[in-house]
Amino acid sequence: MKEKKRLTMRARACHVLAALSAVLLVADNSAAWACVVCFGTADSPMTQGMNMAILLMLGILACVATAFAMFFVRLFKLSRASAGRDIRVSRSARLEGSY
Repeated sequence: MKEKKRLTMRARACHVLAALSAVLLVADNSAAWACVVCFGTADSPMTQGMNMAILLMLGILACVATAFAMFFVRLFKLSRASAGRDIRVSRSARLEGSY
């Protein structure tokens, strides 16, 4: 019984905290507005810097994704090249009886 009472008290405390946070957010709505970069002018230095940072991160992502894809292409080519050698080795091994 005590455990159930403790859980309801915790739930009630969470609800009060959520309601208080919502009231404070509505009361001071300046915190809810977007930052100067998102809400401000498009030609400010801060916006241009953020755009360049986004382009840099997209470039890094493109390089990593390309390297990842090229690795699998290389593995595919190597497996196709070694498939012929495996067939020849297995045929010669059956003839010699070493396996």
